[in-house]
Amino acid sequence: MAHDPSSRLQDDLTADHFGDTLETAAKPGAQGLGNLIQVATGPSKGASRPFATRVLIGRSKKCDLIIDDPTVSREHLRVERSEIGYVAVNLNAKNFTLLNGKEISSATVRDGDILQLGDTTLKLTLREDSFAPARSQRSKRRLLLAVGLCLVLGLGFVALRLLSSPPAQREQAVIEEETRKQQDMERSSQNQALADQLTAANRFLGQGNIPAASDRFRAALKLDPANAEARSGLARCEKTLAEESNARLADQQRAMELKQQVAPLLTEANVRLSVKDYAGAKQHLLQAKAIAPEEGEIAALLARVETGLAEEQAKKQQIEIERRTRHEQAKKHLRTAQEHKQASKHFPAIQAYDQFLAMAPEAPEAGQAKQDAQELRAKLVEQTAPAMKKAEDFTKKGKTLEALAIWREVLLVYPEHPEASRRVAALVPQLEEKASTAYQEGLAYEDLGQTKKAIAKWQEVITLLNNPEHETVIKAQKKLKELQVF
Repeated sequence: MAHDPSSRLQDDLTADHFGDTLETAAKPGAQGLGNLIQVATGPSKGASRPFATRVLIGRSKKCDLIIDDPTVSREHLRVERSEIGYVAVNLNAKNFTLLNGKEISSATVRDGDILQLGDTTLKLTLREDSFAPARSQRSKRRLLLAVGLCLVLGLGFVALRLLSSPPAQREQAVIEEETRKQQDMERSSQNQALADQLTAANRFLGQGNIPAASDRFRAALKLDPANAEARSGLARCEKTLAEESNARLADQQRAMELKQQVAPLLTEANVRLSVKDYAGAKQHLLQAKAIAPEEGEIAALLARVETGLAEEQAKKQQIEIERRTRHEQAKKHLRTAQEHKQASKHFPAIQAYDQFLAMAPEAPEAGQAKQDAQELRAKLVEQTAPAMKKAEDFTKKGKTLEALAIWREVLLVYPEHPEASRRVAALVPQLEEKASTAYQEGLAYEDLGQTKKAIAKWQEVITLLNNPEHETVIKAQKKLKELQVF
């Protein structure tokens, strides 16, 4: 059961005024088998452990009092005797300990105090001879009362000595008494400072703050170099710090060994990255990561690899989209060619077939498309054969313009007709020369005032070249416009 603060204060007042007799009589644990810690509530209710100066509580089998409670840490609480009485120290900063309902990390305890660890509560019973030092506040008041009483009696005794002694002796006695009082006060202050340092050291130790605990234990040893608790605590701290330092050195050495071990794999990965072989680089990096998972360079290189792989995938997707687009366009050209073929539009069909073959030369339909285009070309040649023969007859008779007109008609039907294209191309220089001459003759007739002859020559230029964009044709058309022929 937890102590009521008002009843604790009443106990202190009663003990201060009436001494140890009443206090001893009020303690059920003052006599018997010694100190006892007992499970009051929780899964291990009824379990108990007697102890002399120290007891360790938790779930671990190493503990003195084993608590079968999952909410209790493996090594949760230690109760031990110190210079200022019994102290309860919470050993796991991540798991709480309550003393009479208040959370503690380290605190002095009394007989009858209630400690709570997780879902388990413990009742503490202390012997009379071990209980007295633990009540630090009451002990301080009693000590001050005793010191005051001694001072009063001492002063009375000194006064009597002074009254009954010669002046020199009385003066010496006063000096000695003042010296003794000063020494007593210094010892009392030092003991209090020592107790404060040890309490703080144990609190830091329970919280796992080893450097701070070491500083406190050293400060305690400066006050009392022979203090066993401070020496033992400092030794524990130094051992823990040494173990941690050794562990860090071992980790660093291991990290260096692993780095050397994965160095060849990282070198190869960098080579693969330089040639954008991201898959090969990733393979080597994963092997390195399996050996040294904490190596930072591996993570950085893997990030580059993943970026490269993502870019490659994006390019592949874009290529696939373009391929599908070309495929659809090629299919469209093929359908157009087949429609023109059925409509006997031979040359448009040939053009559509050619576009299909340019975009999908490896398509399954490519062979048939080539064959259809060849057949259509043959038909166009056959269709234009009579006109080509007629043009040839005009050529033999020297009627070049008549032949040219026929070849141009052939090219309107079959723009790719090889013979017609050749013949027209061969005549173009001659026609340009004739057209230039005709234009100049038109200018001459214009100067002579023979307008009709000039118009006839400029119209001849247009007929010869049959190309609205030709420079000579443009000039001839301009002259005709000036004469309002158009």
